[in-house]
Amino acid sequence: GVVSVSLAAASSGFSSVYFERLLKHSKATLWVRNVQLGAFALPAALLTACFQDGAAIRSAGLLSGFTWEAYGVVVLNAAGGLLVAAVIKYADNIVKTFATVISILLSAALSIPIFGLMPTRALLVGLACVSLSVWMYARPGLSGGDAQLGGTKKHETSGPTTPVDESGSPQDRGVDRETVVELHSSARSPTNVRPR
Repeated sequence: GVVSVSLAAASSGFSSVYFERLLKHSKATLWVRNVQLGAFALPAALLTACFQDGAAIRSAGLLSGFTWEAYGVVVLNAAGGLLVAAVIKYADNIVKTFATVISILLSAALSIPIFGLMPTRALLVGLACVSLSVWMYARPGLSGGDAQLGGTKKHETSGPTTPVDESGSPQDRGVDRETVVELHSSARSPTNVRPR
């Protein structure tokens, strides 16, 4: 069991990183990538359905037994897939993993009052570990996560530091940070304040 879980975790991590690379370093849009992934997944899903439920599909049709609840689950899964792709493209796969784990823990927490689930020690430890890891990742200075979750963004140059705006594009090329700080400080000094 441990080997299977370890292999599943490794393959899931590799696929997330590779998918992030495809989305961020490609000229294809997010929608094109989703269609490509769907085109690869559809034949496998159809084969699985034919092998597992072939007789029922032949007798009653492909969508037999679908209720509005089933259609709702399909729509939620499709929307979730689009959200996952958007999070990976515009943030990264680590943020996507945190979101997935937090959603699982939130589902477990909501199951306590709704279904009468009794929380175990493992659930409480998992909740504490995930909460701590999200806090550590989002806290500037402790990890590489400050650029993704609201920390300061830096623009690497070979020369002096160049200020960047929120989009990450350099401002005032050729002006070093000390000059910008001096200009900003002198602009706010009382001698430079004009009366209204």
